[in-house]
Amino acid sequence: MTTSKSRKPQSKPTVESLLDDSIATLALGITEIRSEIEKIAAGKAGKSRHDNASRIAYLTGKVGSIADSIRKVEAARAKRLDNLTPALVLAYLRQLDASDRARIIREAQGIDTKGSGLA
Repeated sequence: MTTSKSRKPQSKPTVESLLDDSIATLALGITEIRSEIEKIAAGKAGKSRHDNASRIAYLTGKVGSIADSIRKVEAARAKRLDNLTPALVLAYLRQLDASDRARIIREAQGIDTKGSGLA
């Protein structure tokens, strides 16, 4: 068992990384629930005091709840992008060192010539 003292310090997670991790975890939950539903439908799931239809209905409701959570996370990501203003972009660029700022500006200029500035 590891203690918190033996763990290496990690960098502070960004909002985007937290959103990505949340979506990945929720997607894993959906995958596992679907697998369980398939087992129940095929009669290969473990014994339960509930009938198969009730179990499937319950798990389907959980999938709906998870899907709603994913929608909310995606909406939070979209809202963050909607709140991005030219002033925020310029403030970000000002805090970069000159070489990073020049690289981003070159990529941005490439949007018009290449159709995309993403590498």
